[in-house]
Amino acid sequence: MNQFSNVLREYRKWILSIPFVNILLPFALYILFGSIAVDFLCKLTYTIFPRIYAYGIYSVISFLDSFAYFGFWIGFWLILVTKDMKLAPYALFANVFVFLFPFTSFSLFSVLKAAIFIWLGYLLLKFTASSSYSEINEREITV
Repeated sequence: MNQFSNVLREYRKWILSIPFVNILLPFALYILFGSIAVDFLCKLTYTIFPRIYAYGIYSVISFLDSFAYFGFWIGFWLILVTKDMKLAPYALFANVFVFLFPFTSFSLFSVLKAAIFIWLGYLLLKFTASSSYSEINEREITV
């Protein structure tokens, strides 16, 4: 746990040295969970209305899906710097749910990606419950 807290401390120093990150940091939680919600709505729309792609709305939904994918990763890496880092494992679990939705077919890729995200979420959950995280949270996080 101490090694990850050292890596996290150095990552925090590096990411806060980038000027535009300080503008995005207050919105990290909204970016993270908002992108998961948008991705879920895109998949739900396709599940409910499978013919919607034949009516020319495909480009809009495809753009939103791509925007949500990159928004998730931007929000995830930003939330590791904030005090809301304890919500990062739940974001990984929610991403697995959305990735596997509507649970009709599974491939080796989808099962492996889900297993890796769940494992990393579990490790992150253990870290946020540890004393290393509470020390970092009290001392260094000012955002």
